[in-house]
Amino acid sequence: MNTKLLFVITQGELGGAQRYVFDLAANLKGAYEITVVIGTDAQPLKGKLQNAGIDVLVANNLVRDIRPLNDLLAILELKKISLNLKPDIIHLNSSKAGVIGSIAARLAGIKNVIFTAHGFAFLEPHNWFVKKIYFWAEKMASYFRKKIITVSEFDRQAAIQTSLCPAQKLITIHNGIGNINFASREATRNFLLTTYNLQLNSFIIGTIAHDYPTKDLPTLRQAFALVKREYPNTELVIIGRGGTTDEIPDASKFLPAFDVYVCSSVKEGFPYSILEAMAAGLPIVATRMGGIPEMITDGQDGLLVPPKNPKAIAQAIKSLIKNPELAKQLGQNARQAVQKFSILGMLNETVNVYRSLIANR
Repeated sequence: MNTKLLFVITQGELGGAQRYVFDLAANLKGAYEITVVIGTDAQPLKGKLQNAGIDVLVANNLVRDIRPLNDLLAILELKKISLNLKPDIIHLNSSKAGVIGSIAARLAGIKNVIFTAHGFAFLEPHNWFVKKIYFWAEKMASYFRKKIITVSEFDRQAAIQTSLCPAQKLITIHNGIGNINFASREATRNFLLTTYNLQLNSFIIGTIAHDYPTKDLPTLRQAFALVKREYPNTELVIIGRGGTTDEIPDASKFLPAFDVYVCSSVKEGFPYSILEAMAAGLPIVATRMGGIPEMITDGQDGLLVPPKNPKAIAQAIKSLIKNPELAKQLGQNARQAVQKFSILGMLNETVNVYRSLIANR
């Protein structure tokens, strides 16, 4: 009988954590008996998983915001699901599901609990009181977890330095990607130029991000305004909710249309969007946050800048406009560097964690 694996994630809106859960579930479904539980805002991840032949349950009380009554009911709901399914391993993802799911697993008597931290909530730009609440919630939940996977070494070190949990509970497994079937540069540029009424000779500064506070798109827009003053043919395209356009299915296919990819985040784990931009061979300007310096070596396969600094972002972009050969070389180096972050490597390392828990139960 295959090992039963239960994934839990707070919401289904497609982002890094959802991509991670889908990649694991879709690639491991033959070797494991897999069920995925998603909070009440379950789409589009629910449909994507079901299309891949994976069982999905919706936890009707699991919501992203802190709501004491819903949170209590979500604990009881996840406890009931755990008792019914009797999984060998519960793999929790996203901060809210991580805390709620850890408590529910303990109440259900499930000891093999893993939490993947796609960036810790207590490292986000909140006030000190909110950060303390998030930290102590994570610390309490950590007592009920056998293993915590961090997607960046930055987060593993942060957990150690803050005494979140014993160091032996922590392991870094970087996100990985497979081959991407990019559309041609000509086709993608024609789409963007036509859709947004851009000029044929436009230099496109692009990013794929929802307008969350952690993505700090206002700083990117300020940086673009500075670039636009000197280079009027530049255009900014933000693919994502609250951006130039709403979500586009398989948005990464349009990366070849960009001339430079920019990440202005003030908090990151190990972003898939940058991995995809590297695979597309784009020159990248990114903030020196979270796991990004583990992906990009400044001046070698991208340019790193401080966060919340529109002048620094603008200066980096302008340096690429002025020096096309530098931009080309950075893009080529990025395409080479991303090969060490493969989905196969991520899968193998994660399976090793599963096997170690089963062997020691």
